[in-house]
Amino acid sequence: MLDAMVRWSDNPEGTWYYFAVQEATNSHFYDWKEESFNEIWTEMRPNPEWSLLEKPDSEPGDVVYDVPMPWASAAEDDAA
Repeated sequence: MLDAMVRWSDNPEGTWYYFAVQEATNSHFYDWKEESFNEIWTEMRPNPEWSLLEKPDSEPGDVVYDVPMPWASAAEDDAA
């Protein structure tokens, strides 16, 4: 995890849920470590505008990242 991540006052370090909450609430790039089944955070990314999904007629595609997602090009290649 990186120093630049958002920290939550109701998610203190040392609790059993700390890492799960940090993982779910901080957008980040990572490298996967297969031998340990862990990811190593490499860089923070801008958090999307999640409030767009609070609208009754919202769709998952309404949230757009500022940078290309690593899997986007692979998914497009598979579709071709």
